[in-house]
This record gives sequence, C-alpha cells and structure tokens, in this order.
Amino acid sequence: MSVIRYLLIFLPFITVAQNDPVVFSVYCIGNTGLDTIPSAAVQLMAFESFDDSLSSIVFAGNISGKDLKKASFEQRKKIMNAQYSLFTAYRGQLAILPGEAEWNGARRFGRITNEQCRNYSNAWFTENSIVKNSTSGCYQEGPAPELHELRKGLCLITFDSQWWLQNGRITFNRKKQKQQLARFDSLLSKAHEQQQQILVASHHPLISNGKHIHHKQPLRFLMNYSPLKIFSLFGADRALRQDLNQPRYNRYRSGIQSIIQKYPGLIFIAAHEYNMQYIKTKGVHHIISGSGAEVRSIDRYRYQARFMDDLQPGFFRITFHRSGNVYLHAYGAKDRGEYWKTLMFTHPKTFE
Repeated sequence: MSVIRYLLIFLPFITVAQNDPVVFSVYCIGNTGLDTIPSAAVQLMAFESFDDSLSSIVFAGNISGKDLKKASFEQRKKIMNAQYSLFTAYRGQLAILPGEAEWNGARRFGRITNEQCRNYSNAWFTENSIVKNSTSGCYQEGPAPELHELRKGLCLITFDSQWWLQNGRITFNRKKQKQQLARFDSLLSKAHEQQQQILVASHHPLISNGKHIHHKQPLRFLMNYSPLKIFSLFGADRALRQDLNQPRYNRYRSGIQSIIQKYPGLIFIAAHEYNMQYIKTKGVHHIISGSGAEVRSIDRYRYQARFMDDLQPGFFRITFHRSGNVYLHAYGAKDRGEYWKTLMFTHPKTFE
C-alpha cells in the first residue's frame, strides 16, 4: 500500500518531465589546455555530449595551453589533438573561441599564433570529425561578431574578446571597435525582434568574483597613469592586461555591457577565470565556465552569485525545454556527473 502511495505522489512529476523534453543543449567549458592528456572535465563532457546531436559545445578559449611561446606551436598542436580526438564522433555544432593563450599568451605576434590555431583547428575537424559545422569552420574567424543559428528560436553570437586587449595597432583603432559594437548591436536587435533566445559567448567575462577582479593598486595606477606607462610598450603590463579593472579591458566591458543590457534574458557565456560562476544582474545571465582543467579560488564577492564552485574542474550545460523552461546544470570531475541544477527562467515563447 505504501508503494502505491509513493507512486501516486511522484507520478505527476514524472509525467511533467516526460511532457517537457530537452529540445537543445549548450555545453560550456574553457581553460582546458593544461596538458597533452585531456582533463577529467573534458573527458566527462565528451561522454555526456557523445550522443547529443541536438546540442552545441562552446570551447570558451585557452584550449591550446597557456604560457607557450610562439616557437612551441607543435606543443599546442599536441594539446589540441588530445582534446579534439574525444569529439570525432560528436554530431552537434561546435564553437571554438580564442583566449589569451591562442594569442601567444598576449605576447607579440599573437595574431599570427591565433591564425595558426584557427587554421589547424578548422582543418582538423573537417578531416577527422562529423561535427555539423566542420566544413564552415568551428573556430572564430575574426574579431567581428558571428551569428550561429542553433535551432528555431535559439541563436548564439560569438566574438574574439582578446582582440580588444591585445597589443598592436588594430586594437588602438577606436573606429574599428565602434564598428564591431554596431554590428553586435544589430545582430542582437534582429534576434530580439524575432523573439529568439540569445546566447553570447567570448573568452573574457564582463563581471566576476575571481582573481581577475583584483584592483592591484598602486601598481595598476603606476603602469597606466604615470611615466612608468612607457614600460607597457615593452609588455611589462602583460600581467595586468587580463584583469577586469585594466583600462583596455574596461573599455571592452563598457562597450559590450551598454548593448546587452537592452536585451533582458540574454545569456552571456565566458571563461577566463579558473572556476565556475553563475551570476544574474540587470536582467542578464552571466555564466563563467573556466575550470576545464584546473581551479583557482574565488575570493571576491562583489557580485551576488546564484552558484559558485572553485573546488573541482567542471563545466556547465544549459538545457532548453519544449515548454520554454531553461535550466542550468553543473557537472564536476570529482562528482563524475551532474551535481547541481536550477531553473534559470522561462522563455515567453515555447521551443517547439
């Protein structure tokens, strides 16, 4: 009798789950390039996404390893080969974004290194995989925002955020930056008019509670607003350039934030920090999924977070359900699977 009672209690929940299937998934991971042996988190994501053809994977930068100089591109290829080989049979869509590692660790000639990574990655997936968009290119083509139609009612816009931070003449051209922002706004406006759910992805986050939010004063002031600024011409400020409070990074943040705040419900995917964070502020859902290979502590609580984890490598998965419900799932290497889940919001239009 007690068994029947429990079945009657849980039967409605089972029925609801069956009537609200997942119609699409987006897997988010970054900072995976630590070694030539794929990390446990990357292996777990490959396992979870293996048979998920209605999905997209976003590699949000730093997949080819950090602190590798230009001469060691062969080592970069070994790291990429190890990770890419796990996804030869992946049947979904793939978006690979560059981070500072692909830009030669933010050193000189970073553009050349990034182009090498792009050409090699696109050729590898074209020749060795059945990824849906392998022939059109999986790797971000350039600084201009790119639109990816994931399915009806769902789109992804990606761009190369390191382009904004890198040394070189191109990043000092404010006119080009304004052109990129105008294109970005145009893509968002068109998707919003069509009532699409919008996802945006880049390597660098707009907000964070991690190490890159530190002020690092007075060094930051001296390197940016004193005669010591001359040393930045020789790359002396490279350790600061990846911080959210750095002037060039601030310009990137301000430009992007001024646009996305016009489109509430948008999901912004990033990495950069070596941990996992989910923060909702001003109507925008910020997802930082950067613990693909290692973790670093979260030691700032400037932004009220709905979820943070700096104890294990992992990744996020966003699921879109037929009813319009959008869930966020956290997967951990130590937990060997999903260990946290929340309803982010319900889209006003169902995903049929």
